[in-house]
Amino acid sequence: MTVRQFCQWMAPAAKPDHNQQLPEPLLNEGSARALIGRRRAMDIRSTLTDLSDAFNAHDLDRIMALFADDCILEMPRGSAPWGARFEGKASVRQALASRFEGLPDVHYGNGEHFVDASAKTGISKWTLTGTTRDGLQKEVHGCDFYTFRDGKVIRKDSYWKIVE
Repeated sequence: MTVRQFCQWMAPAAKPDHNQQLPEPLLNEGSARALIGRRRAMDIRSTLTDLSDAFNAHDLDRIMALFADDCILEMPRGSAPWGARFEGKASVRQALASRFEGLPDVHYGNGEHFVDASAKTGISKWTLTGTTRDGLQKEVHGCDFYTFRDGKVIRKDSYWKIVE
């Protein structure tokens, strides 16, 4: 269907003015990319907030619902330069469960979230507080580097300050 046919079909009684300037599109290619980037950033930021809330609720089901099946968790302590690495949803879940067991009242406060939507990454900065099973109080600053694919976490790489 030509533009003329379309105009006649939409308004058969009106005569189309073929010299009339068509309006500029609401989104050009650059602004469309910017809009998509902002939407991705908002999605990642909301996922980071959801993760923080789920961690503070100690809700492993909610946490793991935000992780991909092939996810990787890297914790600061371990025998390798990257700390301890856990691969796959079941392994990651078990590692996180042990975190909650070791610090039953663990809380991640003062949360700040940063997003690089083009790299599909986000950072959550926090202050961890909690009490070990032996009664030792912990307070440490740290951050998590997240990588996302299709709205799910595929990597969580954790860092925290060493308190001596």
